[in-house]
Amino acid sequence: MPICGIKEDMLIPLICLRTDFEPEKTIRSISVFDITTAVTELTGVDANVEWEGKSLLC
Repeated sequence: MPICGIKEDMLIPLICLRTDFEPEKTIRSISVFDITTAVTELTGVDANVEWEGKSLLC
């Protein structure tokens, strides 16, 4: 555990509202890199090929 006493891994809820999303879908293992990739996909922006994340929309 770091000196500040905060765990490295945290649970952060992400709530998305769209008509084409599966209702109450829960994805258990994601990273902040995945969120960035999903947001770029939702906005129609091409993700950088060097990014590590995978889209949450597939």
